[in-house]
Amino acid sequence: MRVEFPDGYSSLISSIEYDIDTQELTVYFRKYYVDKLTYVSVPEDDAKNLILARSVGRYYLQYIKKSFQTKKPCVMADRVIKVKIDVKKIMKEWLHVGEKGVYLNVTLLYNEEQDKYGNNGMVVQDVPNEIYKQDRSQKGPILGNAKSFDKPAPNDEMTPGKESGKLASPVETDDLPF
Repeated sequence: MRVEFPDGYSSLISSIEYDIDTQELTVYFRKYYVDKLTYVSVPEDDAKNLILARSVGRYYLQYIKKSFQTKKPCVMADRVIKVKIDVKKIMKEWLHVGEKGVYLNVTLLYNEEQDKYGNNGMVVQDVPNEIYKQDRSQKGPILGNAKSFDKPAPNDEMTPGKESGKLASPVETDDLPF
């Protein structure tokens, strides 16, 4: 069974999928460090409680995430680096037109230590080779900043929860500020 949640219904979860035969619950996210997580050995009642919860995101965070083990590690990298780029600063004449698209070549200048704004570096547009050969002093524009996020610790997503796998009934969430 698959349930889609409309945009205004949950800011965290876009949809869930539950396989009754394998008892696997896959949660698809709108805003999270991964696109989806699959939990194993989730009883059907707990999947239904998630669907019926007044706040799907809160129920997920308070019960599903803490009570069930994920199928496999879902983070594909040791570190996630988020980049913000001001597209108005892109020098469009430096874009590379290729066979399958138009490409923007950039360089991330990374520092382990964060600056006073919490950034770990900046993103600079690369100067095309032909322009650089003519004028070696030519520098690309600074397009934005980068911020590093470490991979979650193994217990954040991989630790099994309660052995019984049974959860309480859906949580009432009248205390939300919106």
